[in-house]
Amino acid sequence: MASDLRIIVPDMRGHGDSGRPQGGYTLANFADDVINLMDAMSVPKAVLVGHCMGSFIARKVYELAPDRVARLVLVAGGPTMRTPVMTELTKTIDTLADPVDEHFVRAFQMGCIHAPVPETFMEAIIANSRRVPARIWKAVIHGLLDSEINLLRPGVRALVLGGRNDAVFSVAEQMMLAGLFPRGGLHLI
Repeated sequence: MASDLRIIVPDMRGHGDSGRPQGGYTLANFADDVINLMDAMSVPKAVLVGHCMGSFIARKVYELAPDRVARLVLVAGGPTMRTPVMTELTKTIDTLADPVDEHFVRAFQMGCIHAPVPETFMEAIIANSRRVPARIWKAVIHGLLDSEINLLRPGVRALVLGGRNDAVFSVAEQMMLAGLFPRGGLHLI
């Protein structure tokens, strides 16, 4: 029942109002933050929902603490961050300086949607992303690309939600992600 759900939506390190340490932007660091948050909030086990970067973090949490993950919902993700799109994005991010160019942030965030969303929502997302310093953009992209996920026993139920017009992960990549989980499903919109 929906009233029984407890939903926690954290800002990851470097994002939103979370701290911006000099280092610690690997998948393992982000996953440790999630596990520590679960500990602090007395959450023994959870359904983890992750969008894009969050889908990789959710999988890393499952790798590091499989007993803490009831199910996974992976939105707009792929089996690896090492794709041609991410390679090109990394080249662009490596040129960023403070303040981060509004046109870059707007193009980046608008490229993450296919169908229109409310303008006030999109403007809030863009404003929040503009607050992230260039060094964090760089640390995050390199931390993601340099990290591995090793799911030795992917027995958790996983639902991959994707889009046929995803600008980052192709349909084939989304299908490969779903195929990593014997108890997985795929729903493309």
